[in-house]
Amino acid sequence: MKAALISLGSVSSNWTYEAMKKYFEDAEHINLKDLEVDLGGKKPKVLVNGKPLEKYDCIYLKGSFRYLQILNSIASVLQNETYLPFAPQAFLFGHDKLLTHLALQQHNIPMPETYISANPSGAQKLLEKVSYPIVMKFPSGTQGKGVMFADSYSSAKSILDAMSALNQPVIIQKSLETGGTDMRALVVGDKVIAAMKRQAEEAEKRANIHAGGKGTKTELDFKTKELAVKTAQAVGANICAVDILKS
Repeated sequence: MKAALISLGSVSSNWTYEAMKKYFEDAEHINLKDLEVDLGGKKPKVLVNGKPLEKYDCIYLKGSFRYLQILNSIASVLQNETYLPFAPQAFLFGHDKLLTHLALQQHNIPMPETYISANPSGAQKLLEKVSYPIVMKFPSGTQGKGVMFADSYSSAKSILDAMSALNQPVIIQKSLETGGTDMRALVVGDKVIAAMKRQAEEAEKRANIHAGGKGTKTELDFKTKELAVKTAQAVGANICAVDILKS
């Protein structure tokens, strides 16, 4: 079988490519920046350096939130031509915290109490009625970046003043006390194949590895595994890392 990895060439992408070479007769690594979608004809086409993309039995698409539109477009064109582990909408959900929240809520996945405001004045009104502590963040972003905690109205107001300069919608969530820990489940298909417990650094609430958190292998109970699989299915991902907070 022939497979392709389309990515930006990150370290994790190279790891993925090396693993793919062990399981497929032929595997290729294609730079996402070399791709474009041709919408000029009767049927849309994916091009690589101006030439039609070859036929593959499986294509793994991977990229950052800055490329979500092209990832979604490529997946939309290829979804009926080859096996993709992600539905087109998975890229939109996976790179937009608000859309993710809405998708999970529609599938009855438990989520923290959440509000969103498109402007600072609306957000300030929300700050006056929510109970503290809270989490404030932008809809996009990864690795725990852009996530801020406020334990009072005054601290939240100061954070909002700084966020307003970027002129983006603001998400406000109730903060759940977890002792700086969370669980990350790796879902493949309808199974959790691995899981780790992440612990934040001292005086840090974000357990993200990129924020200094430490991960250790752990086992999840049946209900937590079931929740992780249901979450992955809700966003249309057959390969998915699901973060779970236990309050």
